[in-house]
Amino acid sequence: MKKRLVQLKRLYRAFGWEGVTLFLKLHFGGSDLIQIQLSGLPQPIYLRRKGSDYVVFEDIFLKHEYHFKHMSKPEVILDAGANIGLAVVFFKRKFPDVNIICIEPESSNFEMLKMNTAKYKGVTCIQKGLWHKTCSLKISDDGLGEWGFTVKEASDGDTDTVEAISIPDIMKDFGLDKINVVKMDIEGSEVEVMGKNHESWIPKTETLLVELHDRLRPGCSKSVFSTLVQYDFSLDHVGENTIVHFHNQ
Repeated sequence: MKKRLVQLKRLYRAFGWEGVTLFLKLHFGGSDLIQIQLSGLPQPIYLRRKGSDYVVFEDIFLKHEYHFKHMSKPEVILDAGANIGLAVVFFKRKFPDVNIICIEPESSNFEMLKMNTAKYKGVTCIQKGLWHKTCSLKISDDGLGEWGFTVKEASDGDTDTVEAISIPDIMKDFGLDKINVVKMDIEGSEVEVMGKNHESWIPKTETLLVELHDRLRPGCSKSVFSTLVQYDFSLDHVGENTIVHFHNQ
């Protein structure tokens, strides 16, 4: 009961009566799909009542885990591990004119991603997994809910695979010579993405927001930082995110 009261106070403080409405829908609503209309947004935010969607919502909109300092308004954000699109909503709220490329491999999350970004201009959704090369990936559910799907390179005979895409491929496909912000929350795949072929995109990236997943991939942070030390950078931390500002010439 106390935990719910704390949650109610948090939501009311952040969103007023819309926050109270969200609280009631979370705990007493009959529908599995919740929608909440926050002021200044062109469409409602959709959350699945069961699962991890609300936890992601809380991380982004109450704990502000993607609130970072950027020297100028970014023109392009790559959202790798876009989940259901809540980071996209946060970024579009902060930078209305930014173009966002969303990468999300898992089908149920991808459908929610499309729903949550349908009325935003400059948002492209791609159902693929981020990797260091073109190949097929196998999605695994490690029991962490909709925010914890992992991928690995598929073997011959694997079914229900998804295509992989690399950051250099994305830059080529969209005609980009730089990316202002790469947001990377890919459940341990940062080991592969940061470990191989990084020299073709890191020098063209201004800011990297990465959540490191040592709980899923022991040694993940060590692997990522062995790549980062090859570049000139400075660090910030917000919540579980490591924010890397590259000082590329």
